[in-house]
Amino acid sequence: MKILYAASTFGHIRSFHVPYIKEMIARGHEVDIAGSGSAEGLPAGAGIVDLPFEKSMTSPANFAASRKLTALMKGKCYDRVLVHTSLAAFFVRLAVKRLPAANRPYVINVVHGYLFDENTPALKRYIYLKAERMMAGVTNRLITMNEADLKIAKENHICKSDREIYKIAGFGYDKSRFGIRGGESNSGLGDGKPTEEKNSTHASPNCDGTPDIATNRDDSFRMVYAAEFSARKNQAFLLRVLKELENADPGIEYRLTLAGRGAELESCKALAKELGIADKVEFPGFVNNMEDFYAKSDLSISSARSEGLPFNIMESLACGLPVVATRVKGHTDLIRPGKGDELYGNGELYDFGDITGCVTAIMKVRKGIAAGIYTPQKIAKSIEGYALDAVLKNNLDLMLNR
Repeated sequence: MKILYAASTFGHIRSFHVPYIKEMIARGHEVDIAGSGSAEGLPAGAGIVDLPFEKSMTSPANFAASRKLTALMKGKCYDRVLVHTSLAAFFVRLAVKRLPAANRPYVINVVHGYLFDENTPALKRYIYLKAERMMAGVTNRLITMNEADLKIAKENHICKSDREIYKIAGFGYDKSRFGIRGGESNSGLGDGKPTEEKNSTHASPNCDGTPDIATNRDDSFRMVYAAEFSARKNQAFLLRVLKELENADPGIEYRLTLAGRGAELESCKALAKELGIADKVEFPGFVNNMEDFYAKSDLSISSARSEGLPFNIMESLACGLPVVATRVKGHTDLIRPGKGDELYGNGELYDFGDITGCVTAIMKVRKGIAAGIYTPQKIAKSIEGYALDAVLKNNLDLMLNR
């Protein structure tokens, strides 16, 4: 079978889809990978199709890339198109739509998180839904990753058939990298008994060349968030939360690591200085060793406006870290707050933009760690069904079989 495996960027494919493409090639399928950016690190044996996508949906470059793809499809005669990420999903399906109906490949759109929900302003929601409905006629199968997106897809009939709309448990985190480390468990963190790993020096300096936060004092509590710096991820909010924690919980020294790069990085660095908390915030830039940062942390945190099924949450839970995150789709699928005397919760949720709610949740989890309510073993167990070895076969079946 000839397969086109597409996303907005090669970086997305490199981060989440390499095991799937390797398995497809091993089964004898011919796979071309389409996207933009550097193709370094993609599976050997796959063809590379450079599509110069730009982030703006209205960019002329995206329409040009779509026309280029239509011409390629006419020559290659793909049997199947697997498309990921919202921008690529529209323009790749637009390329398919230009083909005669008899020559169209079987198209599977994998939704990594619709960029709208019930709280999205009406006009913006209408535009996004209109785009999805335009492409429903060339979408043979639609795969979602959270309950909210599954509901959106079914209620709005944005696939040829509602019977071909599915939900999966993501694309799987790597258990060989993300797990509870021997001798480095965070079970004692936040209670005045930090591990040796937590007190060690970080390996990665800040991306601007300044020293990172070298050590934690016995009363420090380290929070971590790995995400692209953007308005949707909302890192500036966490800086204001950190400032508020100084007053709300003065007996504890809170520290924050914000890993990643993006458009809002420099403004966040400036805000940290403006708030007088720059010495408590670490900006290591893009890193390939997030498991090391999780091993040095007490809490994983997210301030995102919307998500699909976020890897940063799955990976930190797999490392035994409790999570405090916004009450949005994707998060609500993964995070189970404890209730009453229940000791199996893996974190807390708060409303988007609610500083007081976030501060309260952080303090609750910190105290819960000290009281033994949140234990790494129970937290890691809550996410086992989302590991790569648990989801690989089902996902491949949905992508390869009719």
